[in-house]
Amino acid sequence: MKTLKVDGQKRIRIPDAIPKQVFAYENHGDGSLTLTLVKPVKTKTKERRPTSLAPLSDKILAASFAKMSAEEIEQDAQLGRASLKAQKAGR
Repeated sequence: MKTLKVDGQKRIRIPDAIPKQVFAYENHGDGSLTLTLVKPVKTKTKERRPTSLAPLSDKILAASFAKMSAEEIEQDAQLGRASLKAQKAGR
């Protein structure tokens, strides 16, 4: 059994409680109280974001290239090279 203290706003902190848990409160009238867990909490595992966007961008590029014809890929590469040359010339 653990001893808990009520704060100024009539709250207690239950060390083993998980956020969002719901308890039933029963006053026995003889100075004793009972807290009963009513609804168990279902924890969801969040999908984690990749730490680096490189693997994700590689997948996106691979998927987009798979849908492109060889001519479209070559045109895209030429546009990229032209853009790099323009950037270097502007420096």
